[in-house]
Amino acid sequence: MFHSIFVPVITPLSSESKVYRQGTDNILEYLHLNGFRGIWLLGSYGSFPLLSEEERMQVAEVGLAKARQLGMTVVVNIGSLNTGMAVRLARHAQDNGAHAVASIVPFYYAASHYREHNFLNYFQEIIRSVQLPVFFYNNEKATGFKPGHNFFRKMLAIGVQGFKSKGDYQEMSEQIGLAKNNSARTVYLSGSTGVHLQGHILGADGVTSGVALAVPKLVSSLQNALEQNNIKEAVRLQNLVLKARNAVGRYVGRAVACYDILRARGVDAGTCRSPWQRMSPDQAQEVVKEIRGIEEEI
Repeated sequence: MFHSIFVPVITPLSSESKVYRQGTDNILEYLHLNGFRGIWLLGSYGSFPLLSEEERMQVAEVGLAKARQLGMTVVVNIGSLNTGMAVRLARHAQDNGAHAVASIVPFYYAASHYREHNFLNYFQEIIRSVQLPVFFYNNEKATGFKPGHNFFRKMLAIGVQGFKSKGDYQEMSEQIGLAKNNSARTVYLSGSTGVHLQGHILGADGVTSGVALAVPKLVSSLQNALEQNNIKEAVRLQNLVLKARNAVGRYVGRAVACYDILRARGVDAGTCRSPWQRMSPDQAQEVVKEIRGIEEEI
């Protein structure tokens, strides 16, 4: 269930900054048409810190209903600033058919006030509240917290069943080894297509790929090359992925750029919420043109 590619879904909002339900349906139909069967709702790409608790529940309900119709596997990020909200969101995700929930560490105060016991207690409360697998969504860049090897070990001991993480070769090797030595059922997803080749070689179960929103054929082609053990082709495609990531993130955050890239593909994905700001028309035209050029190299 938790193998292969999980695509983080951007959250569509209307011009009045309301949850745009049709936009979520449009994105999931687009992903399904391009062969993807796993999605990650309300993560960094989903701009969850910019949404209220009620809005996050609305997005989860719409996304889970559409994913169920399409036969897609869904991980819902329920990471929050406080434990109570995370528990409520986890239970809501479970009640609406999620296959797993994931959480970052509470990100404000993460690098100053909190210690490992704060984070462990937070995850224990989530684990106790649901019967779903709970994943640790490791995002050091966003939270300021860099977990060590022992922290991953402690997370497994309290019942965390999966990881979404990335790092250099040694870090990922240690994390994947720890996960697989714990249980064959423990899931490790590489946190970015930028390390997809590396993660696959080290034994990751799959990857979360924002690039798949922008250049779906590229990511699916890389996955196929890896599954066929065609490493030479995988290296070529991995380099194209890095090229695509640079293009998508040239002017704005990669998640923000996806609104314009999807629009150019005929997918109505609504818009984002301030302080996120879309690319200018000229910037969007340049990025879309470059993305199309990369597609021609696949």
